[in-house]
Amino acid sequence: MAGVFATQSILGFGQAIVKTRSEIQGLEVAFGTLLGSKSKADELMGQIKTYASSTPMQMNDLADGAKTLLGFNIEAEKIGRAHV
Repeated sequence: MAGVFATQSILGFGQAIVKTRSEIQGLEVAFGTLLGSKSKADELMGQIKTYASSTPMQMNDLADGAKTLLGFNIEAEKIGRAHV
């Protein structure tokens, strides 16, 4: 019985990893579209990941805020350094 629960836990963990990676790829595509440049999108995502890892804020919340600011024509450079 313990083996069944262990297997289910491992499968659940694997599914969570796949879901998270899928969300990150979606954010990368969205930023690439909004910024018109993959390199700018990668740079902004890196800044968001760094900020999320050093604060209690969640990456998805930070990314949503960044997308909103980009929608209001705030430059990515200002968004990326807003946390400094």
